[in-house]
Amino acid sequence: MKAKAEIGALPASIKDYVFKVDSIVKEGDRIELGAGIAWQIYETPGHSPCHIALFEEKEKTLVLGNATGFYAPEKDVFWPNYFESLDKYCSSIRKLAPLPAKRAALSHNGMVGGEVRRHLEKAMKATEMYHWELIERLYQGEISEKIAMEKARFVDS
Repeated sequence: MKAKAEIGALPASIKDYVFKVDSIVKEGDRIELGAGIAWQIYETPGHSPCHIALFEEKEKTLVLGNATGFYAPEKDVFWPNYFESLDKYCSSIRKLAPLPAKRAALSHNGMVGGEVRRHLEKAMKATEMYHWELIERLYQGEISEKIAMEKARFVDS
């Protein structure tokens, strides 16, 4: 937000931060908020082993988190970040695709509106292209650490 000039300065660091877990959720659980609002839990590993997504049926909102990687809507650019498993990452995206979502909340950079299924399809295509690029570069003898640093710099830029 600071880089985009949305805020003038970073907030002060928290000295004693305590995060208490009040419940643990799993696939199929629902978080009932009242007034007909309930979040359905979907386990979506791939980015991390414990990653989840949430879907709210009444307003058709899907909370993706990092299930589709890092996405910059203003540039329509993806950085697939399947840190745990490529197979699980892709399976998680396929699991979410049938949901009738009208909007998706990302872990970074806000919301994706309109055709959420199209966003998921683009995420799969970006993941395929990204992965094949990595394989090709490794096959050509590039060092994995060098590739990783280049990709990190790309995202940072």
